Amino acid sequence: MEELQDALEDAQYVNAINLDEGPRPITAWEKPSEEEMNDWTMHRLKQWNDDKEKSGMKNTPLPEPFTYDWVLANSLGFFMFAAFIKSVGNDYVQINFIEDLLRWRYLRGRSRGTKLRSIYDRYLVSFENDKETKQIKKPPLSQINEVDLEYEYGRKKVQKAELEKLVAEHRDDSCRNSALGVSGKLYDKVVKTLTEYFATDSLTDDTAVTVDLSVSSTPDLQHEIDPAEESKEEQINDPCDSSTKAIPPKELFDKFEQVVLEIIRIKHWQAFKASSEYTKLINYMWHRDRKVADDDFFLMRVLGRGGFGLVTGKVQFVEYI
Repeated sequence: MEELQDALEDAQYVNAINLDEGPRPITAWEKPSEEEMNDWTMHRLKQWNDDKEKSGMKNTPLPEPFTYDWVLANSLGFFMFAAFIKSVGNDYVQINFIEDLLRWRYLRGRSRGTKLRSIYDRYLVSFENDKETKQIKKPPLSQINEVDLEYEYGRKKVQKAELEKLVAEHRDDSCRNSALGVSGKLYDKVVKTLTEYFATDSLTDDTAVTVDLSVSSTPDLQHEIDPAEESKEEQINDPCDSSTKAIPPKELFDKFEQVVLEIIRIKHWQAFKASSEYTKLINYMWHRDRKVADDDFFLMRVLGRGGFGLVTGKVQFVEYI
């Protein structure tokens, strides 16, 4: 009889965790109250200020919580912000450019040269006008399919006043030069550098480089690479030149990238903060900081008994609303 009871309990347990092709949420995540959210917000800001004072630095290694940089420096925040931009209109080229630039920065060897050519062809050179709309044809929309794509906070070296001036000089919503919507000295410098780099015998019409425009996953973003070894590898494995000429350094895009990011912020940040996507992101961050408690789990059944007590099966099926 006990064996039959155990068999029935096992069947119930299996059915409970395999509802309609797989686990399903059975408990909605608790939404923080206004008081709880305010307390958590103050705690995060205080923690950031304390870390700033302890380090003795004007700027901490981490961005101030709840700011534009803070969202971009978190992989989920970057994903949700990028998805929001792509969902509200047809203005996706600049955020796609930033995504591809981040991917390029964390590649090594031969793949870096191929990815760089892809960026050059997709965003930095002139495109033909669409015959119907008379507008520059945009590159195809791409989505983020990585779990570790985030902006590396700390690369920002441009002061606020200088950045505002650069944006005023380089913002080009008419997209006269390219679909990226940026023109000016920084744009010209980047294009000139890359044009000269690609102007080699191996890049003639007879030996054109095949450009992979698909979205590729990145290596572990936390992996540190010796700059000397990386530079040596780039020289050896450059697919665009058989000589020892190195691939253009990552610093080539620093100021240009900041201009594009600031333009994106001006156009989309306030709308994102007022959206439900931002609320979901903040609620998730609040839940992530909470300590896990027994009430977060649902007790299924006792699996067995031993000398150290009962062994129980627990699951945490929650629905994020």
